[in-house]
Amino acid sequence: MNTQNTKVDMTSLGIILMYALVIVAFIYTHTWEFQTSDQSLTWQQPEQSNKKPLISPANYDLAFAGIEQELGSIQYSDSGGIVLNSYTTTTLLRTLEKLPKNMSEDTELRLRYLINQIHPFDKNNQIEALLFNYRKYLKAQTKIDPRKELTLAESEALLLKKIDLKEKIFGKEVTEKLFGSRHDLAFYIINLRKVMRNEHLSQIEKQKKIMELGSELKAQSVI
Repeated sequence: MNTQNTKVDMTSLGIILMYALVIVAFIYTHTWEFQTSDQSLTWQQPEQSNKKPLISPANYDLAFAGIEQELGSIQYSDSGGIVLNSYTTTTLLRTLEKLPKNMSEDTELRLRYLINQIHPFDKNNQIEALLFNYRKYLKAQTKIDPRKELTLAESEALLLKKIDLKEKIFGKEVTEKLFGSRHDLAFYIINLRKVMRNEHLSQIEKQKKIMELGSELKAQSVI
């Protein structure tokens, strides 16, 4: 046997083994590049350093498009404040109908973030406050809603109770701007029923009273 050739073969084998060990060590120290399991092939959202809640219609239970469409229609006055009227009330209610009944804390944070993105110039977060106050009112209202048919007197008492509840949540001035026309219409209907049921009035007197009620309602710009 040629001793010189044997030494060369042993040297080559040693070099090959050394490279093999280097490759194995590289693989084990860089497993993130060589993992081929299903889990490793699934992309994951990296952690956000800004701590802002993420908005993703695929992952969260908010109808982002519908909410944006509704709240985006709320207008500003010339002075820069939010326009408060019956249209704003309807818009807030339609938005609430698109929200899950029981929102988690994370979902509420995402909703607040979304509102801020839709109305970045609402520096006082007035729309956010209005929406969450309206939600608070609707929940409180269920506790005073009757489970039976009401008399005329009970209907009037309930209306007054609901107005008082709104004023406690929204404040008197905001309540008047948001719900004033609806309250006027509700009182008109109650007073109209009172006139129609009043047996002490003649038909002519009833007609006169009804016309007066209609004029008052028209003056309040409800009809």
